[in-house]
Amino acid sequence: MPKTLLAILAVAAMLSSPVLLIMDQIYVGAGLGVAGIAILVTLLVTAGEKKNG
Repeated sequence: MPKTLLAILAVAAMLSSPVLLIMDQIYVGAGLGVAGIAILVTLLVTAGEKKNG
């Protein structure tokens, strides 16, 4: 369940990033975009480690 919640949070962060950029919230939008990508990469890496290990 926590991985599903993290995935939803990552997608929400990445989807809200362009909206914030349009609203001229550059740093917040960029931060949310980077956070979303970092969460998704972490989830993919841990899934790969479970599969191989």
